[in-house]
Amino acid sequence: MPFSISFHHHRLLYPVLFSVVALFASSCRSDSAAGSDAENTTPTIPTEEDYGPSREKWGFMDRNGRLSIKGNYDEVRGFVQGRAAVRKKGRWGYIDNRARWIAEPQFRAAWSFSEGLARVTTFEDKAGFIDTNGDWAIQPTYADAGDFRFGRARAMDGDRYGYIDTQGRWVIPARYEEAAPAFKNGYAKVGLSELYGLIDTNGTLVLPLVFDQVFPFSPEGLARAKKDEAYRFYLLNGKPAFDAKFLFAGDFEEGLAPAQNEAGFGLIDTKGKWQVQPGFDRIWYAGEGRWGVEQDGLFGIIDGEGNEIVAPQFPQLYGFTEGLAPYQWNELWGYLDREGRIVTEPIFGLAWGFNEGLARVAVYGGIAFINSEGFQTLPAKYIDARDFSEGLAPVQVRR
Repeated sequence: MPFSISFHHHRLLYPVLFSVVALFASSCRSDSAAGSDAENTTPTIPTEEDYGPSREKWGFMDRNGRLSIKGNYDEVRGFVQGRAAVRKKGRWGYIDNRARWIAEPQFRAAWSFSEGLARVTTFEDKAGFIDTNGDWAIQPTYADAGDFRFGRARAMDGDRYGYIDTQGRWVIPARYEEAAPAFKNGYAKVGLSELYGLIDTNGTLVLPLVFDQVFPFSPEGLARAKKDEAYRFYLLNGKPAFDAKFLFAGDFEEGLAPAQNEAGFGLIDTKGKWQVQPGFDRIWYAGEGRWGVEQDGLFGIIDGEGNEIVAPQFPQLYGFTEGLAPYQWNELWGYLDREGRIVTEPIFGLAWGFNEGLARVAVYGGIAFINSEGFQTLPAKYIDARDFSEGLAPVQVRR
């Protein structure tokens, strides 16, 4: 029998007091869903004059809600590897968790550290990388660059892309018109003349440049690719993994992948056999062994065997993080667990995923934080707040 949610007002954990504002709405994004081929792209870098000093400043609070790093910055990114990129007026630099400058504000743009190196752009529009001491590890000589993954970073020479190693050496020459921002599972998509293939970290083409669309190999050793209006899965030797073709297919997760035929979406195994029969409008991986499903514009949850955890009934439903997923009901938000049990009633203006044991929620007065039991642990003390990272959360302070 389908599991259906019912709400009882006596279960509310604290008063319903908030107003939804556009500021919060712009910060809340839905998870990627099957049916979308969207990929990450490198953001456009504004000019220095586009920034200017902000009236409200950003700092960092600790898990007790105390302002651990004063609000001295016009913009910040979260801490990664003990360092955070921060902006003062039109220039970016880096601080440590004691607010000491690791790299004075000097960059046109700066990103978080990855594999011990941080990508920065100078005011001469050249990209390079600094180390955790703030020293140049790779001089800014590239027209564009991406973050390091698997010891490789995308870089641009002229109008072509290739990949460099952590010493700044071209290990994959800049010969491609298109290239993925970063390697995933040890593979990256590359393209020439609007045809795409996959390379490994040595630059070897493991799938040739013959596809209309292609995605990296999953841990199961299968890559999906589109050609002639159909999706198929391929092995590391470049051969099809099985004969079945689909109108659409998503990546494998935990041995299953969403796939679509004329009857709708279902789940296939690594042999191409249906484990959950097609019939849904959409299916996507919701994390932690659960799959989100859409039917007639409403969302629910199933497990990998197709058992219904929650019948499609929510206008919106996000993926699981740390065992809980935000759901929307009557334009308000709450959280449910992997078994479909309601942890918090829908009492929030917005809700985000859990990170380091806490989740952001929009309440009256700003952004508060709740724990995994649904209890508010940090009140809406600041104008805005972002997720915790390494024990600190960016907050916008009142002046």
